[in-house]
Amino acid sequence: MSLFGGALMPGPLDGVYHSEYLTMNICDSLATISFYEGHGITYTIAVCTLTQETDDFIRLDSPSPSDRVMNCIQFEESFSADCDPDSVYVTFDFPVRNEEYLITVCDNDTTSFNTYKEIKYPKQKTVVIPRFIPSQNHFSWGISTEGSFYYEDMLHIYLPKWLWPVFPLRYRNHKTNVLHVTVSCIDDQFFGQTWIQGEYMKVCDEGLLWRGQLFKREEKKEEDRLPQPLVTIPETRNHL
Repeated sequence: MSLFGGALMPGPLDGVYHSEYLTMNICDSLATISFYEGHGITYTIAVCTLTQETDDFIRLDSPSPSDRVMNCIQFEESFSADCDPDSVYVTFDFPVRNEEYLITVCDNDTTSFNTYKEIKYPKQKTVVIPRFIPSQNHFSWGISTEGSFYYEDMLHIYLPKWLWPVFPLRYRNHKTNVLHVTVSCIDDQFFGQTWIQGEYMKVCDEGLLWRGQLFKREEKKEEDRLPQPLVTIPETRNHL
């Protein structure tokens, strides 16, 4: 008898699981893996989709850092009379507070990426690109960090400090001289998330086995499992 009764029905894995170091919260075929950092702070290591391969094995996949950026990056281009019309002012916007990032802007030619300029974000947010650069309106950018992050040897957590290949930086209107780049997914935990591709988790009687760790399901509180009493109107009686 398996923990979830054999075949994977919609939502049978849903719940919170704990190993010695990590917590796995599963809801609707999505697993959020995290660890408790202390002082009420929970650090997300990965967010994976779950796919049933057999009755006893579940596949885990998470998007690569590059895919995560490409799925949330937004460009807003405009013209400002206050800016030099012969240059493009590129402003980056990430929801970060505690980390510093090195942003490298590259000039795209047909054979290589030539570093044009580097800035330290968030102290520096804007890069000014002259229009006489050979590629005219086609550039790329990359981001790296010098910060240190949680690493557990047993888990072999991959923490990318560089995002490569670089990302497109292109303006379409020839009059554009202001380009605003917003990437909502790059926050203070972005570089601390691991990239998981094609790994398997075993469903067993005791719980879930993944990367040599046993994740046991958190028992629901008794009051959550018991049916709640109905609220009724007290009986009233008339006395003569």
